[in-house]
Amino acid sequence: MESNNIYSNVCMNDLKEIIRVCISNSNLKVNCDEILSCIHEEIDPDKFSSWLSFNLDNFKSKTNQASYFKKSFLNELDKGTFKLVKIHYLPNIQPLINEMRERNMMILAEDTAYLYVMFDYLLNAKKIDINIISLLNRKVLSYMSDDQTFADYKKLLKSANTLKPYNIEWELIDKQTTEFNEQWNLMLDKLESVYD
Repeated sequence: MESNNIYSNVCMNDLKEIIRVCISNSNLKVNCDEILSCIHEEIDPDKFSSWLSFNLDNFKSKTNQASYFKKSFLNELDKGTFKLVKIHYLPNIQPLINEMRERNMMILAEDTAYLYVMFDYLLNAKKIDINIISLLNRKVLSYMSDDQTFADYKKLLKSANTLKPYNIEWELIDKQTTEFNEQWNLMLDKLESVYD
């Protein structure tokens, strides 16, 4: 969790620097620090830049540019004009499961959950390119013999040099998989009790 907060702070600092540059380049008589102090969550810098460019002449025509700009900015911020759309990739693990089964590897529901949680973590938390992950999976599967198990797959994946630079928190993946499975089993128990 802490690493995500650190990452968010870095992103916010970068974001605020981009906004500062946009405002500074506009030559408006605006206190950038005052505007930046109003930003408490990530915004899309491209949307901000477009909005500023579109309204720049209007802002420059005002006697009190700072007050008018701040009021307009806060209004747009409240409306969600600059809302950052975050893409969350949902891993399609079925082709991998199919290939594992073709190799006579037994894949349990818990294994499927592990794959889902792991790929969600690799794609969204660590931002690893899907092509890198696909290539790695092909390599890992090519090293495996027909008598190996899902546990062997996990060992090979965890020891892969490709993932070493990303500092993968394998214990976190294990913990989230356990929680995922617990929630799934609770839901199944509730459904079962409804039909009893």
